[in-house]
Amino acid sequence: MCSIKFGKSSLQSFWLRILLEYEAKSLPFRIRFFSLATLMEFADSPIIVHPKLFGLHPSDIISRILRTTRHPWLMKDRTCLRQGLLAYRFLRAAGFQPELHFGIDSESLHASVLRAHCWVVMDGKIVVNPPTAKMVRIFRYPFEHSRVAKQIN
Repeated sequence: MCSIKFGKSSLQSFWLRILLEYEAKSLPFRIRFFSLATLMEFADSPIIVHPKLFGLHPSDIISRILRTTRHPWLMKDRTCLRQGLLAYRFLRAAGFQPELHFGIDSESLHASVLRAHCWVVMDGKIVVNPPTAKMVRIFRYPFEHSRVAKQIN
């Protein structure tokens, strides 16, 4: 009789894989039908079994996201949005404080099609989807609440 022991990290990796597969497959439908504000609310909403993600290293989460989204069957032209939302959501669920940045390609401002990009920053370092030098950041989530409060008052 053979017995297999699973350590804490292998169970966490298992939960991460299961949750990511579900989220990655359902995300294209959410993106298609929801506004950006609703997507950000979704990104901040808790993942039901998030305590199982505590203790995972950010690089483990990011590498699993990149592996899961490697061959998209939907959203082929919006890979950065899919990876960015997943990375933001799962890093937050694991207890980290990522930021989701959105930008536009400055050269596409006068073109017929505007090119946009999103990337994830953690502790001041880009961890998912680095932007090109021509990208101009136009939006960061979560907002800097102190600046918003000063502008309102």
